[in-house]
Amino acid sequence: MLKRPVTQQLQTESFVAVQSIVNNLNCEFRKTDPDNAGLDGEIDLVKQGVFQGKIIKYQLKAGHSYISSENKHYIKVRIEKKYIDLWAVANFPVILFFYHPDTKLIYWKGIKEYLKINPNILRKTSITVNIPFDKRRDKLDTTILPKWFSLIEGKFEYEKIIYTDEESEVIWSNWYPVIDFPRFLFKAPTSHERAYDTSQLEKYYCFILRDNHLYTFSNLENTDCELIGFCDAPRAEKIASSSIPEKYLMELLNNLVRINLSKKDMAREGERYYFHPRVLEKAETSIFYYTSVKGRQERRVKVYRQNMGDWSELKHHAIQSRFQHIGNDWYLELEPDWHFTYRRAYKSRKQIGIRITKEKADMHNEQYKYHLHAMKQFLADDQPVITLVCDKLTDSQKLRVDGKCISPKSNFMLFNDYSNPEEDKADDDEENGENRENQ
Repeated sequence: MLKRPVTQQLQTESFVAVQSIVNNLNCEFRKTDPDNAGLDGEIDLVKQGVFQGKIIKYQLKAGHSYISSENKHYIKVRIEKKYIDLWAVANFPVILFFYHPDTKLIYWKGIKEYLKINPNILRKTSITVNIPFDKRRDKLDTTILPKWFSLIEGKFEYEKIIYTDEESEVIWSNWYPVIDFPRFLFKAPTSHERAYDTSQLEKYYCFILRDNHLYTFSNLENTDCELIGFCDAPRAEKIASSSIPEKYLMELLNNLVRINLSKKDMAREGERYYFHPRVLEKAETSIFYYTSVKGRQERRVKVYRQNMGDWSELKHHAIQSRFQHIGNDWYLELEPDWHFTYRRAYKSRKQIGIRITKEKADMHNEQYKYHLHAMKQFLADDQPVITLVCDKLTDSQKLRVDGKCISPKSNFMLFNDYSNPEEDKADDDEENGENRENQ
């Protein structure tokens, strides 16, 4: 018994579907046989019933076997890399069509135009590559003709960002709102001009010395406060935090960060705080535990050690921290970072700077997000709120920061960002696996 192959039925069905739309555009649809160059035919564009001498070559794919992955927004189609390489250097426009066997919808992609903003595809060495189609923007319908004319005229391009009213996405930020602010501070005259004049203090306090005055969040009316010995305490004024110059208040807040991070065995270099090497002295202090973004208990090593012969590199988890004041609101901005130290001065400061820059440049969005979350959870002691304590007095004031960053919604979507780095890696693994199967 002779049977007609299902693939032949699907092939005919897909060509008829594309031809029907092209015919409704009053353009000429031609099929080439055989297909020896990865091209199934051409479309001769017609305007107001007149041939324009403008021709687009095309290839048509159909069926589940070409689908690499799919969700409600996009579909990835597997194409042989040799065809992509050929289309990239062709002196005519090339369209890739995909006919979905379930929905009966057709999607199209201007290949050369897509490669302009995705040149990394041409550098791949796999047998196949994945071409994504946006199910809304890449759908083929009878409104497509102006785009095809602009394709031939070299005016068509895929934008990296498109603003839309109907699409939105949540943007993660590294700004955390201050929810409880020290409401008052003390200002007292002092003859001291430099902070290290107070180096003999036994406890920690958040204060600055400016304009012959000491400013502090600590209570100068409390006899247990050591700062009383470094200022004219009887003349101290209790004032609202908002009543001093903002630059002074900002300096106080940044000092508050410094003293709290120093209690957590973090050293400082400029604006960067990093885990001090002494955390490696004990196994229990070399790691920290936290609840991950996905709600699981995770642990992180505070400092990674790499030994190479007679030198060693220490790669420290680090973070930059600063306060921001916008309108009436205050935010704690956290920036995940790295810090490197070397035995025997193996690298210069310039070389270390390059090392840090390269490490941060290799950090993808997801890695940044997880790194930021881990460091934020460490600062918060894995609690919902980051608490910065002003001193160790019984009436100490505290600054509390919401552990949830501000996450605004934006009315734009990344038109060409069909995937995240993990999906791209999965694509590469899949393509490389196919390479091995075909060798």
